Amino acid sequence: MQILGLLLPILLGLTICRLIIQKVAIPVRLALAYSLGFGFLTLAMFFLNVIGLKFSLLNTTVLVSVIIGVLLVFRGKRNWSELGSILKVNPFAGIKQSLISLSAFEKVLVGLLVFFLFSYLVITIYWPVIRSDSLTLYDLRARLLFAEQSFPGAAARFQNQLVNINWIRPVFSHAPMTSLVHTWLYLCGWASPKIFYSLLFISLAILFYHFLSDYVPRYHALLFTLIMLTIPFSYVYATTSYPHFAFTFYFSVGTFCLYRWIRLQKMSYLLLAGVFLGLSAWVRQVTGIFFLGYLLIVLYFGFSRRRFLAPFLFAACQWLG
Repeated sequence: MQILGLLLPILLGLTICRLIIQKVAIPVRLALAYSLGFGFLTLAMFFLNVIGLKFSLLNTTVLVSVIIGVLLVFRGKRNWSELGSILKVNPFAGIKQSLISLSAFEKVLVGLLVFFLFSYLVITIYWPVIRSDSLTLYDLRARLLFAEQSFPGAAARFQNQLVNINWIRPVFSHAPMTSLVHTWLYLCGWASPKIFYSLLFISLAILFYHFLSDYVPRYHALLFTLIMLTIPFSYVYATTSYPHFAFTFYFSVGTFCLYRWIRLQKMSYLLLAGVFLGLSAWVRQVTGIFFLGYLLIVLYFGFSRRRFLAPFLFAACQWLG
């Protein structure tokens, strides 16, 4: 069941990613799929609650599997042929060739990157949730949702078991994505949900390097990726169960994709920008003013380059996210 907790969101993310963008490297696709998958899986859990069903392991798995099946059918034969070509690719050959082409300095940088990312992964697997804000808010809400598998049931249980009922509004007024991620991982048998954050951090490192490497030499991209990973605040929030890092991830990747759309004018990056910025609001409800600023940017570049539908597509993707 623990494998299902990570595999199902990745499969959902891969299916969605295939609809939006096709030609990207496998590590980049996996990084996008991981973040998109968990975002839309939590939306599916919330949808179940809206229609009056509990987001149990069975209900969520069935709904997400149906969504994946519908998207695969929508893609038709082309999707299956692409999937077959991916399965035939030997990733180890590409990794070996890439390592051989690295200079000594670049190999040192790669070694340090692997060391720090692996250490973050070990820390999040070994240490439970210990931060006070998470214990009394985000993970507390997840524990209640895990027990009741619905928001009304969790709120009622919280009110019945705690004397200070004034806490109900702060606990259940925040954006629910990270708590739903915790709930999903608890349903799948994970003792600690912090594995989500370390794998999201690895995804950020992959995407940060990918976007940066198109504009600077490879060793510069590796060096600045290492600097980004070793910033103390990055370490603190990537190894705790706060929503701050998840928000930073989705908002930053949305910004990267928006910049790529401005430079390359590829609609897939505009769609990704809208989706990631929308998911950032699903993590923390503080993105309204930022979204308006980005919408003005899209309006300017869209109309100046006669891409009149771009602002509407961007806004629609942000709303759906």
